[in-house]
Amino acid sequence: MLERNKPQLLSIWEIAARLHEIDPETATVETLSVEAKETLRNLIIAQEHHFNIFNIDGEQLLPTYIPIVKIVKENPVAMRLARMGKDRKFDKEFLDGVYIDKEEYEYLMLMHNEPIPAFWFSANDIEYHNEQRLSAHGQPPKQKVAPPSEKPKSERHTKAAQIKHAPKNRVIEQFVSFYRNGKFDSKALAARKFIATLPPESRQLFSVERIDRTLIDALTKNLKSKTPASKSNK
Repeated sequence: MLERNKPQLLSIWEIAARLHEIDPETATVETLSVEAKETLRNLIIAQEHHFNIFNIDGEQLLPTYIPIVKIVKENPVAMRLARMGKDRKFDKEFLDGVYIDKEEYEYLMLMHNEPIPAFWFSANDIEYHNEQRLSAHGQPPKQKVAPPSEKPKSERHTKAAQIKHAPKNRVIEQFVSFYRNGKFDSKALAARKFIATLPPESRQLFSVERIDRTLIDALTKNLKSKTPASKSNK
């Protein structure tokens, strides 16, 4: 197994194997259970829309903008992952060299009201995650003290809004990361380049006429909150 420089990251291969209590060191594609292979494929598909991907050195694998022809070229690792998820032809060595961030994984599990594994998260992380699951999705039916109708209306609306807007907020977070990790002459140019990388289902989350404005406004707000004393690209 490759040695990681950042414990914040785990490879797609290792996550899929350990989620099914399989030793990622000794396992091969042929010995993985059907369930583990399905998890592997789900992680590969999820990275297209929910995860940033990194190499062994913790460097994010981003699309490349080619200014001469004004196009954005998808990262070859991401392209190979997409083909692998579609064809189900897995490569252990390759997948063990593609890493995802634990916070992004935790966020996706929260969106889908799923638990997070103890092999990657501390007891405190798991406790906090479960509290967030209850806050966003409510308690399981057998554990409810009162039916949903008895909850304050404003609370129900707030939780529903959190779940409804989670996919759009995720795209906005990806754009902020895209901008911070690149060098752009303007926020508008960064937005256009980023939008060009989005799949149709992600673009449909926004109004066609306002997608660039929405991204730029969110970026401006983020920059002001994170670096109020410094000036960023305009």
